[in-house]
Amino acid sequence: MMKKKNQILLIVPPLINGGIAFTREGRCQERAEVLGSIKPPLTLAYLAAIFLKNGIIFRLVDATAQRLDKDQIERELGNFVPDLVIFPSTTPTIEDDTANLLFLKKKFGAKLFTLGPHSTAIPEETLRKLPALDGIILHDVEETAQEIARTPFDQLKNIKGLYFRLNGRIVETPRREQIKDLDKLPYPAWEYFSLEKYQMPILGKSYLLVETSRGCPFGCDFCVVSIIHGLNFRQRQSKKVVDEIEYMKNRFKIETFYLWGDTVTLDEKFILSLANEIIKRKLNIQWITNARLDTINNILILKKMRQAGLWILGVGVESAKENIRGLMNKKLEPMAIEAGFKNLKKVGIKSYAFFILGYPGETTEDMQQTIDFALKLDPDFVSFYPAVPYPGTRFAKKCAGLGIIKEKCWRKLEYSNYVLQNKNLNDKIVLKMIARGYRQFYFRPKYLLRSIKTFFNPKTISPTIFSAIRFITWRLKI
Repeated sequence: MMKKKNQILLIVPPLINGGIAFTREGRCQERAEVLGSIKPPLTLAYLAAIFLKNGIIFRLVDATAQRLDKDQIERELGNFVPDLVIFPSTTPTIEDDTANLLFLKKKFGAKLFTLGPHSTAIPEETLRKLPALDGIILHDVEETAQEIARTPFDQLKNIKGLYFRLNGRIVETPRREQIKDLDKLPYPAWEYFSLEKYQMPILGKSYLLVETSRGCPFGCDFCVVSIIHGLNFRQRQSKKVVDEIEYMKNRFKIETFYLWGDTVTLDEKFILSLANEIIKRKLNIQWITNARLDTINNILILKKMRQAGLWILGVGVESAKENIRGLMNKKLEPMAIEAGFKNLKKVGIKSYAFFILGYPGETTEDMQQTIDFALKLDPDFVSFYPAVPYPGTRFAKKCAGLGIIKEKCWRKLEYSNYVLQNKNLNDKIVLKMIARGYRQFYFRPKYLLRSIKTFFNPKTISPTIFSAIRFITWRLKI
């Protein structure tokens, strides 16, 4: 039976290394254990919506969320024969992702194209190292992927925003302009996913991502955001964001959302308007998002956000040492840090603080100061990450120039490892300090008592209790 042409498989690759689940969405490239869950694959949901709208034949499979192996993926596809496979990937997973999807190339003759921060940062090196990979979609991928789906492979040189392999050589096409009006994108096609597979950490409830913006003008040297979406900040209209939330709530009966953006609270008018719109419509939702601490100094706006259902705010502190934050290009004043946490406590918004240990120039004493600072700030949750030189970041270039990257294997570039070594720091020292940080933070009697009061009461539903136990226990075992 002749198959139809231009059939596209959108797939999140399977678990790696015998069962490790990774998030492969935008800037996030971490094991599920790091934050307690894999994130819904927003990029593939956008591509599915665009393909559906434009009559492109496709199938969508999240092999990580569904815990599918090679044979199960084949059964999932049934009679569907893909010409092109598009998959998100990350620095620590791209070698295994490509190897695990190679059977689709061998069985169907499908071309393998990837997207994400790693391949966007070093596309030529990635293609040279992974000969089974046929191409890379760069930066904002939606328009590029749509054009690829309609174009014969030997004519891809006419499509902007690509690196691909043709007749044994690597071809680079001109860079595509960023999507300026994000509101022109269709709503993500979440109907193609098993939404019960994506559980909000701690709450234990199904949730969805709703994008608010792309790009971040601050340019912290360790962050991959500028690689994917650039420094140019592009923001949706607040009303359009709330329209999407309301639609998703009504269609999928989901009341928990992650407002997804690189700098969500940068514009006070936007976030205030968004909160007021949620309140006006009486949506009765719960949501989380990320923010810079120096953008949450307006207590009235925070109160509105809390009233609109904001449950937890993730904030990057990175280091207690102002000189280390300066080296990171993390421009945060000490007063703004402390004021931000005080404001969140005052209005009843929970805080999740992120810190980086093992930045070049630090000593063990410096790292302990950061741990002590975390205890002083007393957020509701905390993560201590090792400094990771992700390819394409200024931090990676800095470390390469200093000659301190001990381990250059891509698989090691994730938050379970520390790959740098100099006179002050190595993997044993830094990972030991991270473990100490978790123990000192989560084992405090004050913290344990607060957790019991928060999660272990008769009115709290059991999924929330068990999710909280898993989340905190993982950190106590580190």
